[in-house]
Amino acid sequence: MHDFLQAGGHWDQQFALDRLALAAARQAGDRLGQARALMLLSDPQFHTNDRAAAVASLEQALGLFGDLGDQVARIGQASALNGLSFMHRVSGDYRSAACGQ
Repeated sequence: MHDFLQAGGHWDQQFALDRLALAAARQAGDRLGQARALMLLSDPQFHTNDRAAAVASLEQALGLFGDLGDQVARIGQASALNGLSFMHRVSGDYRSAACGQ
């Protein structure tokens, strides 16, 4: 559903779906699910020009992935760092983009 909404530019619906996924993961205590939902949530935040929220979501996801420490989490960390670097690059903060902050 996420990919369908993203492809169609249905940002409000994608945002609502991703927020629901995040709430469900939090309620279940599923830290990996929370991290993944935060990664997804950064897409509609970015596309609706709420880049500060997108960066915050990615930073939270990075922290959760870091806490988990398994192979899946390391892949998630890499994705979160890539997303953060992209956000910094499009914002013109090339120093942070290069440092992966």
